[in-house]
Amino acid sequence: MKKSIAVLSLTIAGALGLAACSGNSGTNSGTNSSASASASASATASAPASTSAAAETTKAETKTTQGTISAPSGLPSEATEALKKSEDSNQQETSAFYSAVKESLNEFKNESDVKKVQTSDGTVYYNYEVAVFETKDGAIVIIKNTGAWSRFDSNGGTIVVEEDGSWIKTNPEDNLYTAVKADGAAAVLNTKTLEQTTDLSTIEIPKAPARIDGFRGTAKTPAKPTKVGNFSEITGL
Repeated sequence: MKKSIAVLSLTIAGALGLAACSGNSGTNSGTNSSASASASASATASAPASTSAAAETTKAETKTTQGTISAPSGLPSEATEALKKSEDSNQQETSAFYSAVKESLNEFKNESDVKKVQTSDGTVYYNYEVAVFETKDGAIVIIKNTGAWSRFDSNGGTIVVEEDGSWIKTNPEDNLYTAVKADGAAAVLNTKTLEQTTDLSTIEIPKAPARIDGFRGTAKTPAKPTKVGNFSEITGL
């Protein structure tokens, strides 16, 4: 498998597989580009491991209020410091990961087995395994032939959808990490305040990319959130 295909294929798998781990963000940055993309995906597509640790630390003291499950106002000093360090680390990882994926896309365009087609989403490049395109606003979208797909914005925003329709979404602008399982169980965590929302109406379901003529895969439609779930149980964090 050529390097660019390997990176693009591993992007989704890495983001999904490592999102459920309690964190090795950035520890493998010296390896090859495929491993780097996979490791970086965990930092982009998952809540910081330290956020999970802080959430665990304060779990026993949380209490429900209207629309949210709120963490106490005063976090332990260790948790606060860990959150700050994770934010700085994630900013660096986001930039490195996005650059690696964009470079792989440019290499992918020039490979002999790659075809291209114009769609409502833009110019799509594809082969048997993956289809990739860059949106007008600079986001890179990757669709696997299994239907799993992901979108990575230059500012760190991430959407990853699995074959069964379960999905995660991170938004650095509002610090929200959304996770929805295939059965509709959903959770939204504010990674700064550690509050979990109980209002499902605030969840915006990602729009799946359009069908691509000639490509054997079809992007899976993300599952609709129908019931409030526990963030840790849904994500494994």
